[in-house]
Formats: sequence, C-alpha cells, structure tokens
Amino acid sequence: MLIGLNRRGSSTPPATFDPVTELFGSGEDGFLFDLNTPADGYMFEDSALTTVCTATSDPVGGVVDRSGNGNDFLQTVNTGFRPAVDAVGGVYFDGIDDYLAATIDLTNSANLTVMLLVQYDGSGSTSKYLINQNSTSNGSFNYSARDTGNTRWDAVIKPGSVGMNANTGYDYTSGDTFLLTMIVDETAGTSENRVNGVSAASNSGTLTGLSYANGPIALGARDDGASKWANCRISAVMIRDAVTSGTTLADAETYFGAIGGLTI
Repeated sequence: MLIGLNRRGSSTPPATFDPVTELFGSGEDGFLFDLNTPADGYMFEDSALTTVCTATSDPVGGVVDRSGNGNDFLQTVNTGFRPAVDAVGGVYFDGIDDYLAATIDLTNSANLTVMLLVQYDGSGSTSKYLINQNSTSNGSFNYSARDTGNTRWDAVIKPGSVGMNANTGYDYTSGDTFLLTMIVDETAGTSENRVNGVSAASNSGTLTGLSYANGPIALGARDDGASKWANCRISAVMIRDAVTSGTTLADAETYFGAIGGLTI
C-alpha cells in the first residue's frame, strides 16, 4: 500500500527507504497503514475484508496491516460507525460516531513509536482522540486534538504523570496536514512529541513496568469507540514497539510526511 505516495503534494520520500523492512524487519510488533490508497487493495468496505474500496465516499469497514503482523483495523460493531474514503486523501472520520478498532499485543517491549498523518477539522473544549489505546495491563497512550485556550496536539502516555503537551499554533480550520510522532523510551524514562519532524515537547519520569499488552486501540475515538470522536482525516498510521531514532527516524518522517505533501 505504501507505493506511489505523492498523492497530495510534491515532496519526495527517500528512494531507498522500505518501511516494512526498516521498521518491522527485526521482529517488531505493531502495525503500518497508508490510508491514502484504496485502489491498492488494503482498504475494504466491510469488516470481513472482501470488498475493496475503490472510490471516494466508500465506507471503510477494515484496513489491512502492512507490517506483516496481521493487526488489521476493523469496524465490526455497527456499519453506521464506519468512516469513509475521503476525496482529499485518506479516511474521513465524522466526529460523531466513526471509528476503527484493533486489539494488538504490544508485548515485545515497553518502548513505543507512533506516527500519525492527520488533518483535524473539529473544535471544542474537550480533547478529541485521533488514536487511543488503553491496555488491560499497565500502560496507555493517545494522541488528541484540543483548542482549550490554544490549539495544540497532546501526546500522553501512562502510568503516572508522564506525558506531553505541545502547542503547535495550528489553526484547525485551515485544513493543514500534520505528521505527529510520539516516541517512548522506557529505559531512559523519556517521552517525546514531534510535529512535522521537529521536537515539540518532551518529558521524563519513571516508566518501569510500562506495558501495552493486549490493549484495544481505536482510530478516530476513545479506545472503546464510545466517546471523544474526532472530526479528522487520517492518511497514514505507524506503531511499533521500539524506539525509532537517528537516520531511521528521519527517513520514516520524511517518508510518511510525503504522503501529505509535507517536506520533512
């Protein structure tokens, strides 16, 4: 699915960067989606993954994981809760009841990298979840959008008070696209929130015992799909249970940013 990425801009991804090999080639768990290419056969109208999305406004009942881990996102609760293929690119979540969900056993490590290519079109004083996970063990993470006093992207990981807030200065009505990157390093006790390839906020604390094992994960809403729906367009998602750094991080951010026409 991650082919022909220049659909919404003129930026160019690294020619030699293969996200499947570079990000998941050493047995990392997680998932990898480019939600911008329905014709490639990885987005389906139904949760049984039988009818390929081919056109704008097609419902999205399932998206197949490209990482090789088989962690597909599905909407099995209600066909009315399915997002749709968006004309601008990616999947459109209506902010009313749309979401996709997966349960992923991120047990290889408490380390974590999340990348999310998003355009947020909502508003309101309450955080709206772009992605949310709440494990049955001892850890959770989310990316949320809010405009309480200032427009910002919030990246939060638990346990304890370790988390991040970053004011990007983003006007939610502008229709701009952002690449958000969250990196959690349990050993170092640090977490970082990056926006468009630049560090926007960081924090530190005790992360011993952090685990994301078997936690439900939702795109476009809270992990249970019952609240905090976000009116947004999501064009790419990557989660891996490892710290991403150095050249790999730089290449990955350039690669995903290019999907949205961002030069990173």
